[in-house]
Formats: sequence, C-alpha cells, structure tokens
Amino acid sequence: KDIYGVRLRDKEDYKITDKELDKMHSDILKMQTVKDVDIKIKGRLIKFFIEYEVSANNDKMKAVFNDSYNLIKEDVRSYYDVTFYSIVEKDNKKTYPIVGYKHKNDKAITWQEN
Repeated sequence: KDIYGVRLRDKEDYKITDKELDKMHSDILKMQTVKDVDIKIKGRLIKFFIEYEVSANNDKMKAVFNDSYNLIKEDVRSYYDVTFYSIVEKDNKKTYPIVGYKHKNDKAITWQEN
C-alpha cells in the first residue's frame, strides 16, 4: 500500500522528467557561488540541497534559491511544496546558513537564517 494513499493520485499530471531534473541541475551549477547541487523529489515535496562557496552571503544564497525555484515549470510549482537547504563547508565543518520553504499556495519563500 502506498504511504501517501490517494494524495498523489494526480502526480503524473505534474511529473518532472529526468531530463528536466538534469537541466535544472546543470543550470544551478552554472550559477555564481554554487559548488554542488542535489535535487530530491518525494511525495509532493521537492528538496534543493545547494552547496555554496565560502564567499557566498545570505542574499546571494536567497537569489540562487529564487532562480532555482523559477526553473520549475509554473504548473508543477502549483502542485509541489519546495524546500531549500544551503550548505557551506569551511575547515571541514558543514554549516546550513539558510533554509527556505515555499508552500504550493504561498506567494513567496519563507526564510530561516541560522
């Protein structure tokens, strides 16, 4: 039995193809201060894990997150919630300076700065 029950019955109407994911991945990697990116989809949630150069400030990270969000097709955005995790590694220690969350019905991303 599916853990999501009937909540995902229309997911095929809002599918993100492997080709689209690959394109998003490569487009994000080209953005300034981005070192690496991982995109995961589970249920009705898209998660972006973006590793930044140490020089990236919070405003730059937010701009990259907004640009990443805009890479998702508009009709697909109306189906999924999206979370953004920033990762910065310095002196072999990982930190997560900003986390962002966008509910499918919200107009803007909500930020939590650590």
